[in-house]
Amino acid sequence: MTGVGEILLPLHLPELPCVMVNPRVPVATKDVFAALGLRNGELLVGVTDVIQAAAWPDKGASIADWVEELKTVANDLEAPAMRVQPAIGEVLSALRASEGAVLARMSGSGATCFALFSDAGDAERAAQKVRADHPQWWVHAGTLS
Repeated sequence: MTGVGEILLPLHLPELPCVMVNPRVPVATKDVFAALGLRNGELLVGVTDVIQAAAWPDKGASIADWVEELKTVANDLEAPAMRVQPAIGEVLSALRASEGAVLARMSGSGATCFALFSDAGDAERAAQKVRADHPQWWVHAGTLS
């Protein structure tokens, strides 16, 4: 997705082992955007952001290639969402501490977060540990592609 979300382009993702976690707490999108602090009609992106937008890896690129590129971009809603619902920060900390996690981020405006792994076995073990440590959270190991 580019621009302000109006342009969709195909991606050629490899199979990305992941763990998704939702702390089962409500997070209203309107509250997250309010916490972002933009004035009505204000954007976080400008012409230079579009010109310097990430160039996604080509078809056949490795998980490592994708992770390196994803590390160069962020979810601008992550910090305000954590202010609205601190449990999101706890989820991200648990995911980032998971053995084998190569990247952890919040999805959309929250509260679901995910971690990417190089290996499906690491993802499954991480999910089991997060589930055991936080039985009240929804936890799922799977594959994004």
